[in-house]
Amino acid sequence: MLAYLTFVITTESPKFYLMKDTEDGDVMAGKVLRKIYQINTEAEEKEVISIFKSRIESKTSKITLSEAFCNNPQYKRASWVNVGHIILHELTGINVITGYANIILAKTCGGSGLSPRMGSIIITLMGVLGGIGIIPVLAKWGRKPILIVGYAAIFLCHMAIGTFTILEDSNPVYGFEILTFLCLFIVSYQLSTG
Repeated sequence: MLAYLTFVITTESPKFYLMKDTEDGDVMAGKVLRKIYQINTEAEEKEVISIFKSRIESKTSKITLSEAFCNNPQYKRASWVNVGHIILHELTGINVITGYANIILAKTCGGSGLSPRMGSIIITLMGVLGGIGIIPVLAKWGRKPILIVGYAAIFLCHMAIGTFTILEDSNPVYGFEILTFLCLFIVSYQLSTG
């Protein structure tokens, strides 16, 4: 409900209005820009609008879906690679891990002295550190190797979590290992696709 209200209350971005390339779009963009940058004169407004218009790439802003996915070789490969990335992103299971981490830890960490809540806090902190850690890693290695290594690490973490969970049923001593691989999963996710 809160997200819906946010979308209703918020105005469109100046870029959205300027992409319409009409006089009305320029007027609406000017209103938004006046609020954001506290513009006082019409000359300042025109200068800011011209800067925004120069940053809008008109040749990529108005392509159709059929051009992006089928007809235009300039965009076709990138579009399909992004669709593949979206599918892989959803198959990582991040929602399952974050949604059920507390339950997994409640069933497996009983004998280790670690509460499920503390385990969830540790996992969240590892996610924050992974999100911060991607900045220098991305600058050094680039996106492609990070995604390949990240997806491999996510797969291995899933395998380890599943294996230790099965072993935990017969011998309840693997709570720490499960927590470790949950943390490694979150870090791998944040460093690659997150």
